[in-house]
Amino acid sequence: MVTEEMIKKPIGVTICSVLFAIGGVLSTIVALISLYRLFYGDLFPTTLELYLIVFFFMGGGMLMLIVAWGIRNLMKVARWGGVALAMVGLILWTLVGSYYAFVVYSEDLTADTLAIIISVLLICAYIIVLYFLVINKRVKESFAHRDKYDVKTKISGKMKIIMLGGLFLVIVTHSAVMMYDPASKCETESDDSKRYVCYFYVAGKSNDLTICDKLPECHAKALEPGFDNRCSICLKDMCITRIAFNREDASICDELPSTPVDCTFGSGYIFGGSMHYPSRDECIYVVANKTQDTSLCHRISGQLKDECLNIHEINTLLVNRKV
Repeated sequence: MVTEEMIKKPIGVTICSVLFAIGGVLSTIVALISLYRLFYGDLFPTTLELYLIVFFFMGGGMLMLIVAWGIRNLMKVARWGGVALAMVGLILWTLVGSYYAFVVYSEDLTADTLAIIISVLLICAYIIVLYFLVINKRVKESFAHRDKYDVKTKISGKMKIIMLGGLFLVIVTHSAVMMYDPASKCETESDDSKRYVCYFYVAGKSNDLTICDKLPECHAKALEPGFDNRCSICLKDMCITRIAFNREDASICDELPSTPVDCTFGSGYIFGGSMHYPSRDECIYVVANKTQDTSLCHRISGQLKDECLNIHEINTLLVNRKV
């Protein structure tokens, strides 16, 4: 005989369902806000970061909403899906919280503290979910005997529409990411100086050497008529050096001039004072220093070559001393 107590679902089922529903909604909102800032704001993410936005936040949000519906209707597959999502979330947010608490150092303590608080709250939420889905006896029995409860045995038409809508949203988001060109955001900037700085930032983050070509060549037109050692904003040489350093590829340095360019800027530019633009040898020097490749030092001439070799000798002695 089915009693009133048996018909009523355990409170743990409702808690898990609500927590997953809230997590799914918040995750989807974060993904949509990130995408808005991506195309209309100040975000310049890499390809990896873009796919994290699409598949982690957007896809994860959709999964949590589906799991929330499944748990509410005591579906066994939703229970184990909820356990898997909770385990992944617990590990992920433990790492995130530990990173902001013990690794990263930022002057913006408010943002770091907020990140830690959010991590702790999410960790607590996932622990609660795992307790009910894995340990709590009444919740476990409710999934084993779902026929005794007032639940839906089939996916309703409304739920199918929601699932298809979520899948469509993920596909559209993925298509938008495939079309995304970070350099195109820089082209909308009317001020030359700000546009060049934008290109420099995007090129360095994406390690795209072709974006450096959009910057003016400092060594080709460094001196302006009527000024002594004066040049306009020109970050191409610094852009090339930065990408060579990031890629650990000294062959990229061959695009730089053999001698460095030193120039000064007036108050009308973003950078005030003086600026030193690296030469080919200086570019190779920083790559050799990062890769600890002594052979690269022999491609450098003059005093810089001696400094390069000396640094490698000192590093070798320090390593041998530790051993």
